[in-house]
Amino acid sequence: MAIVRARLGAYARWQLRDFILGPGGITIGIVLLQIWIASRTQVIESGVGPPRTPSLDWLVQLVGLLGSIYATSSLVSEDRARGYYRFLFAKPVGPVRYYAQAFALRGLVLLLLAALTSLLGAWIAHPVPLLGAVAYTAVMYVFAGGVTACQSTVWRFAWVGSLVLYLASIEVAQLAAADAPMGPVAHALWRAAHVIMPPFSQQTFLHGMLVSAPQWGDIAGSIAWCVGYGLIALVAGAFVIRGLEWAR
Repeated sequence: MAIVRARLGAYARWQLRDFILGPGGITIGIVLLQIWIASRTQVIESGVGPPRTPSLDWLVQLVGLLGSIYATSSLVSEDRARGYYRFLFAKPVGPVRYYAQAFALRGLVLLLLAALTSLLGAWIAHPVPLLGAVAYTAVMYVFAGGVTACQSTVWRFAWVGSLVLYLASIEVAQLAAADAPMGPVAHALWRAAHVIMPPFSQQTFLHGMLVSAPQWGDIAGSIAWCVGYGLIALVAGAFVIRGLEWAR
């Protein structure tokens, strides 16, 4: 007998609606508020020249990093904590495929939000390149969103875990720097920890994607590191999902 599969696409509009009415809507509201505030703010750069509206590259970074963490923090944990999975998976739909679709849809909303920020930024302030804004957000979503989504399979406070990892990885990166005052053994250990920890420290280099003429060759390594780490985290999360009680 052929196995009847639920149409995964039918869930898409509900996944999108739940996100927009929840963390997605809050993120959109905050970003629009910040754009409005920025449009009414003027600063004097370098102490000379007429006042100018500040660039919105920082807002794209906010969407890419914190937006990704917030969007994926409750991706799996919310359904488990509230018992929604008993209803969701009463029909023959694969949990991994279901959450992969939800992850993709949430990422699409963030990409559109980053594009909107870039377009409005070009209108009211210094232009932030559209391609750079979308590419930066995509990289950060796969990375930070992947790390957070993986954590959401095991506990409800994935955003806390990602923020802790962010702070810890920045500190480890500083200790692993070549000019850090320490012995060779300690330095080697910190270097190993730096490789193992999520590469949040690469944000400094990824910011190069938001300038007018990005040097893609100089940041290709940082992009590959972040995307690769995020994909590994997503694969690990998929294995956890397959082992949860709804898969049995």
